Formats: sequence, structure tokens, C-alpha cells
Amino acid sequence: MSTPALAEQPLRPGRVPLVEVVITEPIDAQSAPHVRALLDEALALRPEHLVVDLAGCPSIDASGVAALLETHRQAMRDGGRLSLRAPSVGVHRNLRLARVANVLHIVLPEVTLPAEEWSAAAGSGALVDPRPAR
Repeated sequence: MSTPALAEQPLRPGRVPLVEVVITEPIDAQSAPHVRALLDEALALRPEHLVVDLAGCPSIDASGVAALLETHRQAMRDGGRLSLRAPSVGVHRNLRLARVANVLHIVLPEVTLPAEEWSAAAGSGALVDPRPAR
């Protein structure tokens, strides 16, 4: 028996189905407390699924990674789920280097760079666009 997709599952009382937060600044030691407070506000809505859009976030450091991990833990404890959407190559690289890329649910953007550029930008262990170069 398969588990129904998130959208097909009945909404639990007192919950909202989806909350999205868009981050457009670097998440570093200076901004992490503000980002964490913003994510706490989002979690207070008790979403089934919290999506943090990182497409506009140019960088992340250890304090930002810690903020995302704590948000992930809180969401899981409350029966929800956290997804990170469209992190830049640099942000995704830092998440991998911090060894949290397999812990956090990351939805990668559609790759628009040629494979060689993506690989060079991502560094070792890069995700490479499997489509042939045009």
C-alpha cells in the first residue's frame, strides 16, 4: 500500500497545507537570527509543508545551516515537512559541505547552465545536467 501524496492527504485540524518563505539575502551570522525568527513565525502557522525558497539567497554560512536544521527538526516534531527550493549552486555546495544535503529535502532548480559550467561552479561532487549540450 502506498502513502498518498502530501496534497492528497487529509488536512489535520489546526493545520495549514503550505507556507512558503522567500529568502533573498545571504544567511550568515548577522542575518541568521532574523531568518530564524521568520521561520519560527512560519512554523507557528503549523504548516503541513514549509517551503523555503532560496533562489534569491546568494550565500549561506554555518549559522544559516544551523537555522535551517533547527527549522527542519521543529517541523518534523510537529508532524510537518521542510523543503528548500532552488538553492543557488553556491548555497547547495555549502549545504553539501556541511553534510546536510541528505538530511534536508532540497528541490534543485531546473539546470540552465551547460554541464561544464554547472560542474565548474559547483566544485567537486557537482550535480551535472544530464541533458546533452546544445
